[in-house]
Amino acid sequence: MAKITVDGLNGLLIQMTKTDATLETRIRKVMEMAAEVTAESVTSEGQKKFKGKKPGVPLEDMVKPGPTLFTGDAVLIEVWPQGTYTGIRGKPRRAETVGFVLEYGRTDMAARRWFKPGTRKATKKVNSIIMELQGGIA
Repeated sequence: MAKITVDGLNGLLIQMTKTDATLETRIRKVMEMAAEVTAESVTSEGQKKFKGKKPGVPLEDMVKPGPTLFTGDAVLIEVWPQGTYTGIRGKPRRAETVGFVLEYGRTDMAARRWFKPGTRKATKKVNSIIMELQGGIA
């Protein structure tokens, strides 16, 4: 649901990788740190939004970053609720499906935004983490 992408750096990455063998490792570390910050912010927003009776493992606690993917011209980590969510009714469902329905609603249920506000609140800290990479390149 949340996506952290650094793109348009393909030429720079090729050049920097030639001169700096640790660049890919540093990019991976910075992106993983940014994804963790985003996951924490979304979890916090969910905890504020979803009050009342909760199941054994609340949905907001299931938000985790996925793997780091290096594509041709981008580095990508997605952050979303992962695993099987068993709500207070006891019916197991995919956590990402439940999270999507809560975020966007459906015809008989209004949206209860938690991913967009959580991601937006993490932006400043994520940007400062990514700037650390830039500081390491120079």
